[in-house]
Amino acid sequence: MEPIESRPKIFVKRVDAESESLLYDIAQLKNLLSPGSAIQHHVEQFEVLATRILVDEIDSMYDSDRWPDLDRSTFKSVIVSLLASNWVVLRQVALQRAPGNPYLNVLQSLDDKSEEDYERLRQALEDVSGLKNLSNSPPLVYLGPIARLSVFDEKGPCVISTPFGVVNQQNALAQTLSTQTIPHEVAHAIFEEIPDLLDELKFRVSIDNKPSAVEPTKKQRAMDSVIFNWLNEIIADMAGTALEGEAFARSAAIIMTVPEKIIARADQTHPAPLLRPYIHAQVLKKLSSDAAASFNKSLDKGTSKFQSQPYEGLPAFIDVSLEELLTRLVEIVDRIWDTELKTLGGSSLGKVLTAAAHKKVSKRAIDELPNWGDPEENQKPEDEVLRLLGPVELVSPLPSPQLFESEVCCWVGAQKCCPHTLLVS
Repeated sequence: MEPIESRPKIFVKRVDAESESLLYDIAQLKNLLSPGSAIQHHVEQFEVLATRILVDEIDSMYDSDRWPDLDRSTFKSVIVSLLASNWVVLRQVALQRAPGNPYLNVLQSLDDKSEEDYERLRQALEDVSGLKNLSNSPPLVYLGPIARLSVFDEKGPCVISTPFGVVNQQNALAQTLSTQTIPHEVAHAIFEEIPDLLDELKFRVSIDNKPSAVEPTKKQRAMDSVIFNWLNEIIADMAGTALEGEAFARSAAIIMTVPEKIIARADQTHPAPLLRPYIHAQVLKKLSSDAAASFNKSLDKGTSKFQSQPYEGLPAFIDVSLEELLTRLVEIVDRIWDTELKTLGGSSLGKVLTAAAHKKVSKRAIDELPNWGDPEENQKPEDEVLRLLGPVELVSPLPSPQLFESEVCCWVGAQKCCPHTLLVS
């Protein structure tokens, strides 16, 4: 009977097996995909990255002085797990594009739509604001619910989701409404690459919203606080309208149709359903007076009877109607449109969205997509580790445990240990 190997040796073999299995799975799926397709390009870039790290760079990435709590094998296990958690996301996206999938053509058109909207915004931000470091990898569309996730960082593509209705060929309305979620999600994706935008916008708009001669009332301050919490969604709604015009505004207005009992309700980050169409209306007014007039006429007909209802998102002692909140919201949308921002190179969001509305782009050839698996010039091994960690605050319904990611952050010193991690002494 052969003796059982020591625990360290078994662990080393297990980690090596996990590494080899990950690379094998990536290669198998890459070979399954259509040659020369965009998704095969992205899977190939992941393969380049994973192979380079696990085969060529893993030893040089390990630093026992920096990570004294990790031996070499445990460190490799962490890196394999980080790669695997990101691969799970890209793998699901790739499988939806495998030959034989009945929705392959639909997903291709959605990817084309995502790329067009993303490039129009990206090029407008570069032309108007001088922002040249935004990702050249447009988002990939995933059919079904998934958190908006980045494959590592701004080099690789992020993943956005669209409802299943987009493939329902028996219901044209479902397809139209589902497709119109893409420009909104694309806007989220690209503006997240400008991390200080929301903070500066909130600060500048809140300051400009208070004329020096008039102190805002308690009710106004309460309304402003609520609206500024919606800022991320407001900007995405504005961008979606700029990209797709009246068609987006009308689709969004239909999507926001909900039972009358909850028409005045909102959560912390999303405006009340009754209010959101007026964000689209205000942007249409900036871009096309004719489209705005037509949209507003139908909008007022369907919402006017609800505007006297109380807004339910404020403390009981502050009485605010939806009409009052709507008036304030429109004022703030105007300020968001006009306010010049340092994060946008001294330009306003309105100038960027106007440029995006008129921007024409052409689809790129596959060989023009960025090779995001390659290392950056003068990149250090420790930079690769931090890149693998990515945006750890994102929540994914796919296997990527938050707790584990938090532990890894503490191990590599990417952030200060926080109370919910196990490594707090």
